[in-house]
Amino acid sequence: MRHRVKNLFALASAIVSISARALGNVDDVLRAIQSRLTSLARAHELTMTVKPDACGPKCQTRPPSSAILLGKTLLMG
Repeated sequence: MRHRVKNLFALASAIVSISARALGNVDDVLRAIQSRLTSLARAHELTMTVKPDACGPKCQTRPPSSAILLGKTLLMG
């Protein structure tokens, strides 16, 4: 579990760094960070939410077609 938390902090740090480099205005940086974190949350939902009839009761993730939705979500920010 420790390494997963460490990875989350590394990801958050990278998002802040990339946003700060790409944008100079503090308000724009804040909006970019919020947008990127929201996109990650939506992407997580797409990969972890199971449709009851999609792949049976023991299925852990959505069917492969959710990868397309995941890509679109991340790209749209």
